[in-house]
Amino acid sequence: MSLKYSILIVEDEIDLGESLRELLMEDYNRIDIAIDGSEALKKIESHKYDLIISDILMPVMSGLDLLRNLRLKGVQTPLIFMTGNGTKDLVQSAIKLGAVDFIDKPITIGSLKEVVESSLQIEEHKKNILDLERDSQPDSDLIRGEQMALGIKQVSRDRRKN
Repeated sequence: MSLKYSILIVEDEIDLGESLRELLMEDYNRIDIAIDGSEALKKIESHKYDLIISDILMPVMSGLDLLRNLRLKGVQTPLIFMTGNGTKDLVQSAIKLGAVDFIDKPITIGSLKEVVESSLQIEEHKKNILDLERDSQPDSDLIRGEQMALGIKQVSRDRRKN
């Protein structure tokens, strides 16, 4: 069963990118590949992706530079980094820029699918919360349920305004 999500894989090792694509194709609607951050930016301009999976260290444009460019353009697509040598500084920089998760190389099928699925579920819960909060008369039980799924504390509308 294919889920209606589109994913962009950004990986300079072409064989690895193709392997990841094959692993995800059975579960997701559209999987595209870019070989570096620069090519990824071009693809993102012409298609909206639900998730980006990117290597950090690549020629031309690194994964961190890709994420920085996306955020500067206002693109909030969740991004998962893959890394074989993630130093503490590199990981901290990625988190500050808004990376949602990391997958260590070598990548296992189980860890890839688990991280992708959980990242997409979290984004769905976030969207549901925003939609419910935008509703003129939101159902506080529904909002609370979505927030609990994300582990978010309930914050009243009055307290947020202060």
